[in-house]
Amino acid sequence: MRSVAVQQQWPITWFNDVIGDALRNNGIVPQGTLWRTYGALEVYMPEAEYILALKLLAGRPQDTPDIQALISQLGIQTRDQAQQALDRYIPDRQVQQLNQAPMTLQRMFP
Repeated sequence: MRSVAVQQQWPITWFNDVIGDALRNNGIVPQGTLWRTYGALEVYMPEAEYILALKLLAGRPQDTPDIQALISQLGIQTRDQAQQALDRYIPDRQVQQLNQAPMTLQRMFP
């Protein structure tokens, strides 16, 4: 990652992969589809449902438009359906609770 940052003249902190270990330890990380290759770096695009699960887990206010778009794209109409998507990738409800996912779901499905 450092060489990509230097080559592109980006800050060394442009890519944060710390969450990757946590996700691998607490959930299911799908392979995804190869999107782009930059030399030795391969960038994979995960399925939309996985992106939704991550955004629900993160619960950041700036993710709300993305969450709404993904919910629409995936045809999710209820909180239970969104919870099922979250459970598929992050099945540990304690991890969900610690990351305020229930509050995010409540915000999205009042």
